[in-house]
Amino acid sequence: MSFDKQLIELREAVKGVERFNPANIALLEKCIDFMIKEQKYDREIVLNLLQLYQLNPNRYNKDYECLALLKALSQMPKKDFVLAKYLMIPAHRVKPEDEKTSPPNINLESVQMVINLGKVLEGNDFATFWKLVNEEYQPSGEEDEPFPEPKCVKELIARCPGFIDNIKLFASESITNTFETVDTDILKRLLNANDAEIKRFATKFDWNEDAENGGTFLIKKHSVYTKQRVFEEKIGLPEVSDVLARLPNAMKGFSK
Repeated sequence: MSFDKQLIELREAVKGVERFNPANIALLEKCIDFMIKEQKYDREIVLNLLQLYQLNPNRYNKDYECLALLKALSQMPKKDFVLAKYLMIPAHRVKPEDEKTSPPNINLESVQMVINLGKVLEGNDFATFWKLVNEEYQPSGEEDEPFPEPKCVKELIARCPGFIDNIKLFASESITNTFETVDTDILKRLLNANDAEIKRFATKFDWNEDAENGGTFLIKKHSVYTKQRVFEEKIGLPEVSDVLARLPNAMKGFSK
């Protein structure tokens, strides 16, 4: 059985109101397993599973919730992770009464780690992310430290093959949308990449090495991306009246 075949079976099982049938939880969890194994992704599977956990807390499985969140997070900059967070079981939140206005704050350790990791990536803080991945992160020691045991983050990410590659693509998109020129050393830090990887990303995202300034990449040509802007001057009624009053005299020069 492959993910694609499992997906066909799932589509038949969740038609119409059957989407809310708790009997489909096992099938959705099996699809998550295939997604992890084959490095595939389907947003509806992730959201449907989390929704059924929310409606059937007695069937909740922390491990699958964690994997579902990781898969959604790997799709940044898409909003899948934001949607997934708000489909989590309200009972897991510190302040259930604030669930309509506050983002989830999960008590479960591994799930909380994914939420904290999401905050890092949503803020485009790639430097912190790569420190966590490379086990170079130093916890602050504060009570609200998001990663008191940094090594656990690497172990968590390892449960989702392909996660690192997806985040590198996300970082590349952010670089493309942010910079016009950037030093190679900065690219290496933002992408946690070597020279060969930088060249591969440069080809994929149409970055060009600056022939005049060695060690620099041209991310965007300013002239190509310059947007036209129309400036509109607002003229008040007194000014309009003054213009109209002068108009007859101004038109005399054009009369025969």
